[in-house]
Amino acid sequence: MKVPFIPKETVSLSVTTSSANVSLGAYAGVGSKNPQIRIYNSGSVTACIKFGVAATTAATTDMQIPPGVVEVLTLENQGAQAYLAAITASGTTTLSITSGGGI
Repeated sequence: MKVPFIPKETVSLSVTTSSANVSLGAYAGVGSKNPQIRIYNSGSVTACIKFGVAATTAATTDMQIPPGVVEVLTLENQGAQAYLAAITASGTTTLSITSGGGI
Protein backbone atom coordinates (compact mmCIF):
# COMPACT_ATOMS: atom_id res chain seq x y z
CA MET A 1 0.00 0.00 0.00
CA LYS A 2 1.30 3.43 -0.94
CA VAL A 3 1.60 5.85 1.94
CA PRO A 4 1.48 9.64 1.48
CA PHE A 5 4.66 11.59 2.15
CA ILE A 6 5.33 11.66 5.91
CA PRO A 7 7.52 14.65 6.84
CA LYS A 8 10.23 14.31 9.48
CA GLU A 9 12.51 17.35 9.54
CA THR A 10 12.69 20.60 7.56
CA VAL A 11 15.80 22.70 7.00
CA SER A 12 16.19 25.92 5.03
CA LEU A 13 19.00 26.85 2.66
CA SER A 14 19.69 30.37 1.39
CA VAL A 15 21.03 30.00 -2.13
CA THR A 16 23.24 32.49 -3.98
CA THR A 17 25.72 32.47 -6.87
CA SER A 18 28.21 30.73 -4.55
CA SER A 19 27.53 27.07 -3.80
CA ALA A 20 26.30 26.35 -0.26
CA ASN A 21 25.16 23.12 1.33
CA VAL A 22 23.13 21.89 4.27
CA SER A 23 22.95 18.63 6.18
CA LEU A 24 19.73 16.73 5.60
CA GLY A 25 19.83 15.77 9.31
CA ALA A 26 17.66 12.92 10.55
CA TYR A 27 16.48 12.02 7.06
CA ALA A 28 15.85 8.31 7.50
CA GLY A 29 12.75 7.31 5.58
CA VAL A 30 9.50 6.76 7.45
CA GLY A 31 8.24 3.30 6.48
CA SER A 32 10.44 3.46 3.41
CA LYS A 33 13.64 1.70 2.41
CA ASN A 34 14.83 4.80 0.55
CA PRO A 35 14.11 8.16 2.17
CA GLN A 36 12.65 11.01 0.20
CA ILE A 37 13.44 14.70 0.19
CA ARG A 38 10.79 17.32 -0.59
CA ILE A 39 12.29 20.53 -1.94
CA TYR A 40 10.36 23.80 -2.32
CA ASN A 41 11.94 26.79 -4.06
CA SER A 42 10.17 29.80 -2.50
CA GLY A 43 12.15 32.42 -4.42
CA SER A 44 11.96 33.96 -7.87
CA VAL A 45 15.08 32.39 -9.47
CA THR A 46 16.02 28.82 -10.36
CA ALA A 47 18.22 26.86 -7.95
CA CYS A 48 20.52 24.07 -9.13
CA ILE A 49 20.98 21.21 -6.65
CA LYS A 50 23.27 18.27 -6.02
CA PHE A 51 23.22 15.63 -3.26
CA GLY A 52 26.45 14.39 -1.72
CA VAL A 53 28.78 14.49 1.28
CA ALA A 54 29.75 17.51 3.40
CA ALA A 55 32.24 18.78 0.78
CA THR A 56 29.70 18.63 -2.09
CA THR A 57 29.31 21.75 -4.21
CA ALA A 58 26.63 22.48 -6.78
CA ALA A 59 27.10 23.85 -10.29
CA THR A 60 24.65 25.67 -12.55
CA THR A 61 24.62 22.55 -14.75
CA ASP A 62 23.14 20.39 -11.94
CA MET A 63 19.44 19.54 -11.52
CA GLN A 64 17.25 22.64 -11.66
CA ILE A 65 14.46 23.52 -9.21
CA PRO A 66 12.51 26.39 -10.83
CA PRO A 67 10.92 29.12 -8.69
CA GLY A 68 7.68 28.12 -6.97
CA VAL A 69 8.20 24.43 -7.70
CA VAL A 70 8.01 21.49 -5.28
CA GLU A 71 9.97 18.32 -6.09
CA VAL A 72 10.02 15.06 -4.12
CA LEU A 73 13.14 13.01 -4.78
CA THR A 74 14.13 9.55 -3.54
CA LEU A 75 17.66 9.05 -2.23
CA GLU A 76 19.44 5.85 -3.21
CA ASN A 77 22.49 5.94 -0.98
CA GLN A 78 21.77 7.61 2.35
CA GLY A 79 25.38 7.90 3.56
CA ALA A 80 26.67 9.35 0.29
CA GLN A 81 23.71 11.72 -0.01
CA ALA A 82 23.57 13.26 3.48
CA TYR A 83 23.96 16.84 2.20
CA LEU A 84 22.23 18.98 -0.39
CA ALA A 85 24.26 21.67 -2.17
CA ALA A 86 22.66 24.45 -4.21
CA ILE A 87 23.62 27.44 -6.36
CA THR A 88 21.90 30.02 -8.58
CA ALA A 89 23.10 31.45 -11.89
CA SER A 90 22.08 34.93 -10.66
CA GLY A 91 20.20 36.39 -7.72
CA THR A 92 19.15 34.60 -4.57
CA THR A 93 16.46 32.17 -3.48
CA THR A 94 15.54 30.00 -0.52
CA LEU A 95 14.99 26.26 -0.52
CA SER A 96 12.83 24.54 2.08
CA ILE A 97 14.06 20.96 2.33
CA THR A 98 11.94 18.37 4.15
CA SER A 99 13.10 14.82 4.77
CA GLY A 100 10.62 11.98 5.10
CA GLY A 101 9.25 9.02 3.25
CA GLY A 102 6.22 7.17 2.05
CA ILE A 103 5.67 8.02 -1.59
